[in-house]
Amino acid sequence: MAPIAQAASAQAWTSPRRLSGFNVAYYNELGVDSEGRIHVVWSEIVTAPSCEGCADIFYRFSDDDGETWSSPVNLARSPGHDSLKPHLWIGKGGWLYVTWQESEGLFVGGGKPAGVRLARSPDRGRTWKEPVWITATVGTPQQAVIGEDGQGTLLLVWRVAEGAGVYFQRSRDHGETWTSPALLPGFQARPWTQIPYDDYDIAADSVGRLHFVGVGAVGAGDQLGVWHLMWDGTTWQGPFLVSTGRNFPEWTRLAVSEGRRLHLVWFERDPENMYNSDAARYTVWYSTALTNAPPVRRTPVPTPTLTPSPPTPSGVHVLPTSTPFVPRTMDPNLPVGQPRPDSEALRLIVLMGGGVIVLSTIGGWALRQRS
Repeated sequence: MAPIAQAASAQAWTSPRRLSGFNVAYYNELGVDSEGRIHVVWSEIVTAPSCEGCADIFYRFSDDDGETWSSPVNLARSPGHDSLKPHLWIGKGGWLYVTWQESEGLFVGGGKPAGVRLARSPDRGRTWKEPVWITATVGTPQQAVIGEDGQGTLLLVWRVAEGAGVYFQRSRDHGETWTSPALLPGFQARPWTQIPYDDYDIAADSVGRLHFVGVGAVGAGDQLGVWHLMWDGTTWQGPFLVSTGRNFPEWTRLAVSEGRRLHLVWFERDPENMYNSDAARYTVWYSTALTNAPPVRRTPVPTPTLTPSPPTPSGVHVLPTSTPFVPRTMDPNLPVGQPRPDSEALRLIVLMGGGVIVLSTIGGWALRQRS
């Protein structure tokens, strides 16, 4: 962690504290609840003769800004299965929800998809219920994300490994029972055999609408795009195309600031080096959109009081203060195949707002790149 005013400097950050054990750990997610408790989940390889190299899902929390942590809890405990891609949702009333995908055998070794599991804690992570299996007759669920809307309804979104279908289910009893799977309208998953390591994400705005982002098909061809859909508590709006091009997008991540501005990032690889990471020309992209949700006033950042610095002794080298990276706005005249700002942004705001908008107040989906 680091003070906000100094976070741009690597020197301001505290020494890292290891949260995982001594085996290889990989996928992870972190969140902070309304009372300041930090929650973190991750996948870590466990020693199991029935599945060499397979991982389970672990959880810890901290009540003192990361100084000390609770003992690790194995949420998966699934011998013979590989448990990966955990997603953490901090719900209402002290509830925590963690989803992840399971495969029979080592995932990176071609393990057979087995379904999705859900772990739940009713007391901010102190105790956990036995994980629930999510399976379906329409196919094998994988790549799941979970969120809670403003009405207290859980929404679980997942794709099937056997096709392009992406489904959602709802629960009104903290995940005890779920509605039958229904297709996510207008959105088709990328081929599972192309990149099975991709992932979705979901976040809520100030009125409890859930915003889903992910990579899906564009048209009938092999072209892919980054998409956004919004759940208003009753129906889905969208999908809205954020970006598309000749490259392969992957791993969307979404955050909401001030209750209404969406911040979306993902990375891309070029098709010539699809499966050659050492040669791939990876780029990282950022896009933002302003919804019509009421703004949530941000907590003012305290103004630090400057204290005079002692004179620097002669011959002592003073390190320069780092300059934070500010993504540049993309040039509309981009090379062929590069992502671009999309006109769907205006349609997104119109549908969210119910019709009339003031164009001068809308940022839309504006793309920026960090190479």
